[in-house]
Amino acid sequence: MIERKPFELAVKNIGNLLFSKILCVIFIIMAIGLIDMTEGVILPILFQLFLFVMFFTFLYLSYQREGDHDRNFIDLGRMKPDLFKGAKSGAYLAIPSFLLNLLFLLSKCGLFSDEFFGIYKLLNAQYLPVLIILDQGGTPLSSEISWWVVAVGFLLVLLIPALTGAAYYLGYNRIAISQYVFYKNKKGKKRL
Repeated sequence: MIERKPFELAVKNIGNLLFSKILCVIFIIMAIGLIDMTEGVILPILFQLFLFVMFFTFLYLSYQREGDHDRNFIDLGRMKPDLFKGAKSGAYLAIPSFLLNLLFLLSKCGLFSDEFFGIYKLLNAQYLPVLIILDQGGTPLSSEISWWVVAVGFLLVLLIPALTGAAYYLGYNRIAISQYVFYKNKKGKKRL
């Protein structure tokens, strides 16, 4: 394998990002009849956690693998360490989400279509329960949305570089979360 620059790594992972977004939309469509996200807070929060894990799994696995791969090259002296490579690449991946939030801000200010909030929620399906909880009125118009929703939207964009940076760092240090999540049979114990 070859060394990838942060931008090349981001381009490689655009498919993972889009696939994750499509999966989130599919799960939201399936859950519309099952979960009433406008009443209560517990079910939307649990559903949000599920969407969060589903959305970031593919990115996490790819960036952890890349960190481990780069560590091998660094140990062999073939490249210099860059612990922020995952975060830099994640920042490139977050550019479309940032532009989407910028359009939402323009819509909120009245410089763009007032019905943009529905499109915004669809394109940010991975955060839909959070957006519904923050938008207590359930209004489809951007001008009636609270400024908190706009601010949270911009903060949610930062999750992508934060997670990709953390995944790359964990891979670089050869720490796999799966070894803590999945049960391992201890040596010497018989299996039933």
